Amino acid sequence: IDATGLFTAGSQLGVFTNTVKATASGKSATATVRIERGVTLPAGYQLAAMPGSGGGVDAAQFFQTSQVARWQAATQQWSTYATQPFTLTSGEGYAVLLTAATEVGVTSVLENPLALPLAGMPWNLIGNPYLQSLVWDLDALTYSVNGSAPRALRTLVGDASRPLEFSAWLRNPAAQSWELLCDPALVPGARSSMSIAEGGWIAAYRPGVQLTLPYSDKARSVSAPPTTRGRTPGETEWAVKLQPRVEGATATPAWLGCSSQFGRAGFRLTAPPPLGTTEPYVLADLSGGGADSAPLAIDLRSSESGQTPGVYGRQEWPVEVRTNAANRDVLLTWPDLSEVPRAYGLRLVDLTTGEACSMRSVTSYSFKAQSRGVTGRQFVIQLYPAQEGVLRLSGISVVQQAGRAGAGVSVSFVLSGEADVQLSVRSANGRVVQTSPLRRSRTGAGVLVWDGRAANGAPVPRGAYLFELTARDAEGQAVKAVRPAMIR
Repeated sequence: IDATGLFTAGSQLGVFTNTVKATASGKSATATVRIERGVTLPAGYQLAAMPGSGGGVDAAQFFQTSQVARWQAATQQWSTYATQPFTLTSGEGYAVLLTAATEVGVTSVLENPLALPLAGMPWNLIGNPYLQSLVWDLDALTYSVNGSAPRALRTLVGDASRPLEFSAWLRNPAAQSWELLCDPALVPGARSSMSIAEGGWIAAYRPGVQLTLPYSDKARSVSAPPTTRGRTPGETEWAVKLQPRVEGATATPAWLGCSSQFGRAGFRLTAPPPLGTTEPYVLADLSGGGADSAPLAIDLRSSESGQTPGVYGRQEWPVEVRTNAANRDVLLTWPDLSEVPRAYGLRLVDLTTGEACSMRSVTSYSFKAQSRGVTGRQFVIQLYPAQEGVLRLSGISVVQQAGRAGAGVSVSFVLSGEADVQLSVRSANGRVVQTSPLRRSRTGAGVLVWDGRAANGAPVPRGAYLFELTARDAEGQAVKAVRPAMIR
């Protein structure tokens, strides 16, 4: 209490009871003050949870909105509060739509581990029940199956028959995108903690699975800094994040790459389920199976020595960028290729247009969604040894077809890859005499023919000329070669 009589609660979250005693003129009185300091949830569509150990709290009263939905794990369907009101449960997550930032109350405190049965196959919506960030520590998080002895989630890494995932999906309402909750040492760019009152998706694949959230006695605060582990990328340990974007649509990223941490099976993870059937979305799907298969968000392949597929050769990942946002601009980005070994290149090929681009040269690719329905644009991302991707122009020879001025001249060449080729003929002093149109040439031997005439159609005089060939491939690589020749 300060000099003006104002009682200050401090910055900690939770429920606090204080006794205040006042004395004046030899008389005193006491009062008990109960303080409940809540947490502020941002505006937007989000996965949220009720902090604390209590239950039976009305969902609409707690979140101060009736726009709340509960995930029925057994049936894998949503149940809305408007259709069937419900109360909240500690450790459970909910889909909430808030039109403005809202402070929700904290009426109880949970200070012990919490066991959560994962009844859904595959998806379960869990929530952070603590008044602090829940660090996704794979050594502290444990699971059991049908009452078995608890085991750390880290034991699931590299287990192709794991009963549940060692990662979860969180939703960022401000960015309108899904974020992976995992150890960043396993998947670069993943989040390492779940915020206060945040919910998330986790997948289970067997009945009887139970996940236990650890309790930490760290000081409770509005925000706790996430912890990260070190990671050493290299030829056998790298990943690239693909981030699709459409204005106003929820985006699901994807990761592709190679890793030795997951064994021969690698690591494949499906994308989270949508929050609703009408929600605008865009996702990068690595499954290669089209819209009827479960979207695959992570494909980290084995890079163990002697295994196939490995990093020591050509690899291809099918990618479908899919969105239900009609007639919108779609952008696929890969902002960070720092982990990709320099000895390898990455190429994005649009199977609709045939366009290809070097992913080291540009950081995004855009296209227009169709005017109605769901757009599914097919791509292939190719990994190849860098020397294979270098465009080369060789074997150039200039042959005059007849021994007189004005006759045709054949310029032969050999290309290391498909490219657009153009011939410029220059005089001995460098002045351009004639330039041919661009012509697409395949890998291997090719030839361009000059008719021996200048740009105005007149035959050129005898003398020395420079024949300049320029080749440019779909990735933007350009190579040039010049050969002198006499026209007689």
